[in-house]
Amino acid sequence: MKKFLRVVKGILTENILFKLGSLVFAFLVWLAVVNVNDPEITKTINAIPIEVTDPEALTRQNLEYNLIGENVAQITITGKRSKVSNLSSSDFIAKAPLSQMSKVYSVPVYVEFKNAAYQNYVIINQKTKTIQVSVESVVTKEFDVTINTEGQPFTGYEIGQEIIGRDKIDITGRASVLNLINKVCVDVDVSDATRDIVGKYDIKLYQADGEEIDPSKVSMSSQRTKVKIEILMTKSILINYNIEGEPDKDCTVTDVENSATELKVIGKPDDVSKCENITLPKGTFDISGKIRTTTITVDLEKYLPDGVKIYDSENRKFQVVITIEKMVTKMYELNKENVKWTNVPEGYQAALLSSKIIINVKALPDNHNMFDVNRINFYVDLSGSTKEIDEYQVSFSLPDGYEVINDVKAKVKILKKETNEETQRASEIESSSEATER
Repeated sequence: MKKFLRVVKGILTENILFKLGSLVFAFLVWLAVVNVNDPEITKTINAIPIEVTDPEALTRQNLEYNLIGENVAQITITGKRSKVSNLSSSDFIAKAPLSQMSKVYSVPVYVEFKNAAYQNYVIINQKTKTIQVSVESVVTKEFDVTINTEGQPFTGYEIGQEIIGRDKIDITGRASVLNLINKVCVDVDVSDATRDIVGKYDIKLYQADGEEIDPSKVSMSSQRTKVKIEILMTKSILINYNIEGEPDKDCTVTDVENSATELKVIGKPDDVSKCENITLPKGTFDISGKIRTTTITVDLEKYLPDGVKIYDSENRKFQVVITIEKMVTKMYELNKENVKWTNVPEGYQAALLSSKIIINVKALPDNHNMFDVNRINFYVDLSGSTKEIDEYQVSFSLPDGYEVINDVKAKVKILKKETNEETQRASEIESSSEATER
């Protein structure tokens, strides 16, 4: 055993300098081989997403931030090619804690490996060391919520009352965002509607130019609200009325004018569909004994059935103007040549013995100015005649607007038809009779 140890000791101690040199040389050869096969390199990594952390550092102060510029980091990494070459932006985490924000709103950026094992082999050199943010106050404002209808109901229908569940909401957010809000509303499509619309709708925010604001940028006390939109039916119905009675005996109705013949109404479809007309009660337009033009005004609203209203309140009052004018009586002498005989007994002829036939005509002054008595035919009916000479009722054919107010009779002689000589004799008798009456 001792001999063996002396041999080992001799091997280790003999030519020791030579042996150490061989060991160093071998290490250098190994190092050279390694450096040639896996050299150290530097690589640039771009577009590492930066995660902004600690937002509560601002929210506790009723503040919010906006990033200025890009939200990505750039780094260079140095290490063995075998370690570095396969690394990309997805292997790193970049964080910017708002709790470390400076007075000039600069936030430091920290980049590290997702896999901590790389820290022993690869060195990170950050190109992006900070990000810049802007900070503004968070405010809460109250806004009115309105209904915005889109489209039109079906023909003959219109929008009535609009009811919204929440007519006000609180909105919290950055002051710059809230200042953009011009309208807070719910959008409801009423196209071709014939019945009430009821439902829940999203509350939307709009700028003055009509562009919608992303609701995720703010916090609203309510996101949705109930809405009811009443759909009403419109219809035109006839106005029925009667003029009753007669004006004073010396007056007449010359014209009737009304403010409308139809009335447009609106209401629930079930109510309006049953309403065909509006009939004004008896006695509403009574002109008995009237001596001058009469104007009668009626409130139509109270004559409509329940659930039906007047579409335009300006048409609520219905007016009828009844023009009444005084009649004038004038005396006229009929032209005897215009006499017409009726029912003359067979074989006989009639002769007019009255020298004058006077009629009293009642008419409007303007009608008297146009009256031509010479164009008026009068009629004598000889039915049932039994006497040779007798008085008979005279009838007339007068134009509208004229009235004979006196009882007119004519003295007539009935002669048997004979020779021409006898006819001439009858004519002489008639002429003699006229001379006597004068």
